Amino acid sequence: MQYPICSACVASPALCPSCSERVQSGAVSPLDVSVSRFMKGLEEKYAITGVDLVKTHDIDSFIIIVGRGKISGMIGREGRNIRLMSSEFKKKVRIIKEGDVRQMVADLVSPARITGVNVLYTSEGEKFKVVIPSSDRRKIYMDEKTLNKAVEALFKGEVIINYQ
Repeated sequence: MQYPICSACVASPALCPSCSERVQSGAVSPLDVSVSRFMKGLEEKYAITGVDLVKTHDIDSFIIIVGRGKISGMIGREGRNIRLMSSEFKKKVRIIKEGDVRQMVADLVSPARITGVNVLYTSEGEKFKVVIPSSDRRKIYMDEKTLNKAVEALFKGEVIINYQ
């Protein structure tokens, strides 16, 4: 399993100068460090393989973890690892697979379905328009404000959510 920080820093309570500089510059967040160390313990205990921790985002009452590879190992059997992380960090945890915009948003709002994700290119930057069936509105675990913040954090652009 690979982490945003080096393997020596994952195993020790202190950060090396290189990782410390990455945290100070903002390339790696303190939450990335905490989740990496927690995942290292889970990796050793439950033999998690084939998955990498890419980035974490702290948004309101949620921690969103972006993984690469076989994220089912990160989720754990029957959601065991998610429950352990939720109790450790005192927030709800969503794990999504790194990929294109549509797939990542679909993972984020699951079990709700997505009808479409459109990218609007404007002079201010990219805007994302996410279309969700109105019948699936209550299936989304996040409120609309939190969902907007989450998509903005993941893709660095403004979000418009439409329910049809």
